[in-house]
Amino acid sequence: MPDSSRPAPPFLARLQHQVAGRVRLTLEPPIPPREALITIADAVSAQPEVESVDIRVFTGSIIIRHGGSFDPLAIALKEAVGLMVLPSRMFTPTDPVMDAMQRLSAVDAGLGRLSGERVDMRQLAFVGLVAAGLIQIARGQIVGPAFTLFGQAATLAMTWPARPRQAASPGPSRPVR
Repeated sequence: MPDSSRPAPPFLARLQHQVAGRVRLTLEPPIPPREALITIADAVSAQPEVESVDIRVFTGSIIIRHGGSFDPLAIALKEAVGLMVLPSRMFTPTDPVMDAMQRLSAVDAGLGRLSGERVDMRQLAFVGLVAAGLIQIARGQIVGPAFTLFGQAATLAMTWPARPRQAASPGPSRPVR
């Protein structure tokens, strides 16, 4: 009776790294048990183009040193061993600055919704910088940290768009008693 806990071919392996004469494959989960990995390594090393095979039991990596091109060897591995080599995963590059700006914009929009559009990130940053500056003054750190924090708060305040001033009302500014 066959062992149902042992994965059967085809084994799926992802191409992780490839240079002339060397390739590193990582088996897709579930990683077969040690005995199955040794069987795979023995079958791979039996191929005529293969010079050596190293396996990493815990990661499911197979490092193959070979002569010639890897493409014909990959076809031979599929036929002889049942090892299907999948292409490497392509990672799309991201712009960390744009990503941070998008996340901060989402937080700013959420903050606006929660406060009824009365508070935004810029106002919170300004208040936080001023508060941190006051804490530094209380700690006696006036010249370096406090001035730096107040300078950042002033820079932030100078970038605020100009707000139109409200026209003075015709009546008195204080209620008359």
